[in-house]
Amino acid sequence: MFVGSLILIAGLGVVVYALAVPSTALFFLGTMIVGFGWGSSFMGAFRMVSSLPPAGQRAEVIAYLGFSVPAVAAGLAATHLGLHTTMVLFSAIVAVLAAVAALTAAPWFEPAQATSTPRCPNGLSAETWRLA
Repeated sequence: MFVGSLILIAGLGVVVYALAVPSTALFFLGTMIVGFGWGSSFMGAFRMVSSLPPAGQRAEVIAYLGFSVPAVAAGLAATHLGLHTTMVLFSAIVAVLAAVAALTAAPWFEPAQATSTPRCPNGLSAETWRLA
């Protein structure tokens, strides 16, 4: 998911640049890069999220969240903002989310762990404090 997120961000940058230039060939190259990044990021996210819902609903939940919500949101935004503005805004949002995903999936990232036993007032042990 780490590498996929980085590829996704790079592809989105190419697509937005292609819209600004405008260049059809660059746009198609960017969408191809986005496809590689989106696919590998989605597979990593699928592995993480698939353990959350009950077994019978996993595919439904992931498909709905992964595809339907962003497509509907972009469609609604396009009717109010126009296609170009929606694409730039959508790309920026996806790039920020991909950056967060890349940072949390980075090989060197380790979530904070509690290293000490919590202290209770008056020097009491946790068991004594709970019973008091």
